[in-house]
Amino acid sequence: MYQIRQKLTSAFISTLRPQLLIHPTTTLTSNRNMSASGSYNVVHDPAGQQFYLDIEGERAKLEYTLKDGVYDLYHTFTPTSCRGKGIAKVLAYNAFDHVVLSGGKMKLTCSYLLHLHEKEQNPKYIPHVYGESL
Repeated sequence: MYQIRQKLTSAFISTLRPQLLIHPTTTLTSNRNMSASGSYNVVHDPAGQQFYLDIEGERAKLEYTLKDGVYDLYHTFTPTSCRGKGIAKVLAYNAFDHVVLSGGKMKLTCSYLLHLHEKEQNPKYIPHVYGESL
């Protein structure tokens, strides 16, 4: 009985780890679209209403506003020297995951984010996109 409980507890805790990594005050190491140089550390700054990462001495960011549980994801920026490395996509998925874990909705005002969502149609995110349903 103890071994079964321990395994179930371990399995439950391991399912929580991704949620804990995306907590607003933590740094997230993302494996999505890793470059040859390694992983990206995405930081969620709730006070500044942005997700960002510093790479090659520059900052890439995704900015949002939050009102009544709706995240308006309105702007992404990747420095010119860092474009084409999947950085905006890493920021997008981290923001999307945060919205899902918070139980909120997202409004994709940024044209890049809207295009990414329409192209990939990830069922995990569809119920959380403002104006869409299953």
